[in-house]
Amino acid sequence: MPSKAQLLLVTGVLPSPPDQGDRLRLAALTDALAKAGELRVLYFGPRAAAAPAAFAPWTGRVDAFPRAPLRQYLGLLRGLGREPFTVAAHWDATLARRMARALESPPRLLVAYQLRAARYAAALPAAYRVVDLTDRLAAYYRRARRFSASPLLRLRFAGIHRAEAAVDTWADEIWLAALGEAAAFTRGRLVPNGTRVPPAPQPLPPGPPRLLYVGNRRYPPNRDGLNWFLTRVWPLLRRERPDALLEVVGRGKPVRAPGVVDAGYVADVVGAYRRCHLVLAPVRFGAGAPSKVLEALGQGRVVAATPAAASGLAVPAGCLATASSPAELAATIGDLLAHPEELARRGTAAHAWAAREADWSAVMARAVEQALAGAGADAP
Repeated sequence: MPSKAQLLLVTGVLPSPPDQGDRLRLAALTDALAKAGELRVLYFGPRAAAAPAAFAPWTGRVDAFPRAPLRQYLGLLRGLGREPFTVAAHWDATLARRMARALESPPRLLVAYQLRAARYAAALPAAYRVVDLTDRLAAYYRRARRFSASPLLRLRFAGIHRAEAAVDTWADEIWLAALGEAAAFTRGRLVPNGTRVPPAPQPLPPGPPRLLYVGNRRYPPNRDGLNWFLTRVWPLLRRERPDALLEVVGRGKPVRAPGVVDAGYVADVVGAYRRCHLVLAPVRFGAGAPSKVLEALGQGRVVAATPAAASGLAVPAGCLATASSPAELAATIGDLLAHPEELARRGTAAHAWAAREADWSAVMARAVEQALAGAGADAP
C-alpha cells in the first residue's frame, strides 16, 4: 500500500472559533488536507498555546512558534512605509530558520495560508508550494481609497502590489476566492469560498417582514456598508414598509435605529437565518468573495446586495438581487418582500445551488486534489 503524501500547512491564523470567513476557509482547507495525506501544521502567532487544540480534529502534528505582540510591533516599525502591515508584523527570519530546522524532510505539498505566511513558505523546502491568498489585498486597497483618504490606510498597504507580485515569482499555485482576481497572477487559480449547507433550506417564518445583516462591523467594508444602508436605504424602505424589521448580528459598535434589533455577536447564526425573510449584503468596497452571502444562500435565503458584494461570486441571478443606488436597493427589497411565495421559491433555488456548487468540503477537496496532481502525488 503506497504511503500517504506528506503535506504541510503554514499559517498565522487558527481555525477557531469558526465565526469569521477566514477561519471557516482555513477549517475547510485543513480538513481537505488531512483527508488527502499526512498533515503537519506550522503555526506562528500570539496564540501558540491554543494551536494544538485548534488543529486537534485533523492532526496531532502541530508545531507552534510564538510570535509575541511586541515582536509584531517591532516588525511593523521596521517595515513602516515599505511593506504592508500583514507582512511586516508577521515576518521573522529567525522564526523561518527554526521552522526549517523542525522539518525532517521536505513535504510533497506545502500550503501557506494568506499573505502573512507566504514569505515563510518561500523560505521552507517543499516539492510544490501553494499560497492561498484568498483575497487580492491590492484590489482591496484600490477600492478602499475611494472611500477613505486616511494616511493609516496608505501605511497599512504600503508595498502591497510588490508583496503580492513577489509571490507570483516562486509559488506553484496562488489561490484566490473571487472571480477575476486570480487572473492578476501568472499562477493564479480560482478556489472560491464555500459554506456549510444544511440538508434542507430554512422555511420562511410567519409574521412581519424581517431582514438580517450578518457581519463583523470591526471590518471597515462591513462597517461602512451597514452605516450606508441604515442612513440611505433603511429610511426609504421603512417609509414604504413601516412593519419591516432588521436584525443586525456581529461584533461592533451597537446600532440604534427605528425598527432595528442589534443582537451583537452570536455564536450560532442559524437561528437568525431562521427568523428572517431576506438577507442584506450592502458593502460598497472590499476584495474577494463575501462568505456571508454564500452562508445565507446555503440557508435558503435570497440576498439583497450591492454590486460590490456580488462582483466576486458566480451565483445565479435569482439568488441575488442587486441594486446600486439607495432608492433602487430599497425598491428591490420592497418588491421581494411583497411577494413571499416568489421569495420562498428563490430561496429554495439558492439552497439547491449552494449544495451543488458551494459546499465547503467539495470546494476544498477539489482544490487540494488538483494541487496534489500538480505536485505529482496521487490523491487518496
